[in-house]
Amino acid sequence: MELEQSGQELPVNSILVVEILTQVEARYGITVPTNEETARSTRSVYTFAATVLKVIKERRHS
Repeated sequence: MELEQSGQELPVNSILVVEILTQVEARYGITVPTNEETARSTRSVYTFAATVLKVIKERRHS
C-alpha cells in the first residue's frame, strides 16, 4: 500500500520480464521490439504493461 499511495511502482527483475514477455508474445501473437524504449519500460510493471498494450494495439491496426 505504501508504494501505491506514493505513486511509485514495484520493480520487476529481468528473469520475470523475460518469462512474462515470452508468455504475452505467445498468447497475443506479437513480437515486442528489443529497443531502448522497451528496455526502459521494464523498470516497472505499469510501464511494461503500457508498452505491451501499445504493441498489441499497433498489431490490430496494421
